[in-house]
Amino acid sequence: MIDYLQVQRLALKNNVSPEIIEKDYFIELILFYFSKDNFLDEKFVFRGGTALKKVYFPEYRFSEDLDFVIDSKKEIKIYQEIIIEILQKISSKCEVIVNPVPVAIGDSYGGGIVAYILQSGDDGYDLNVQHGLIAAAVDQSDGTAWSNIDNTEIGTTAQGIVIGTGQANTDAIIGQAGHTASAAKLCKDYAGGGMTDWFLPSKDELNQLYAQKAVVGGFADSYYWSSSEDNDNSACGQSFSSGGQGDYPKDYDFRVRAVRFF
Repeated sequence: MIDYLQVQRLALKNNVSPEIIEKDYFIELILFYFSKDNFLDEKFVFRGGTALKKVYFPEYRFSEDLDFVIDSKKEIKIYQEIIIEILQKISSKCEVIVNPVPVAIGDSYGGGIVAYILQSGDDGYDLNVQHGLIAAAVDQSDGTAWSNIDNTEIGTTAQGIVIGTGQANTDAIIGQAGHTASAAKLCKDYAGGGMTDWFLPSKDELNQLYAQKAVVGGFADSYYWSSSEDNDNSACGQSFSSGGQGDYPKDYDFRVRAVRFF
């Protein structure tokens, strides 16, 4: 069984649609059960694009079919019976859970606490599938610089402000030439709940954490970094005492709280 959070995470990582990940999941289930059948294991020869990806080249393109060669047409009915039995077994035992129960702000979910539910107009909003922002349950730092590079502008790739831009900002900060440490890297390296797609929130994403700080919990009455760069030596931070946002020198030590999307 695979849940939709994992489907989304793998789709984002591999830059493909969630539907491709779902198909690939079931392809692997079929291959697993085929390999466990003594008759098929001895007489089936796996070939084609899917074989190349699964056996030799993990980064090879996703393939949506399975190609096999059999050693004798005389036993074709036996093959058919075994394959039908295996597919029926998979069909009865396996499923993809797509957002089984809607979550609410404050719920423990996806390795953290739900802090925001996407609204119409937000990037990534889907009327039929709930999406939102999850905050880590604890701070990742009680004081760190925005980046070890505090006098060079990254540019527009790290200057997203709205909800949905924190991930790109984070990647741009970490990808800057000479980068070794940053608030963004602390988030990227965080693996709370076994998740590995955490990032430093953008200005507007951080403001949603402030708006729900009592529900999410664990915040200090101090300043927190966002991933939104202002210029060569400053970036946006926010006071979790007053709620005020402003641009501050990148070498200031502010607290850090990672987020991720579901």
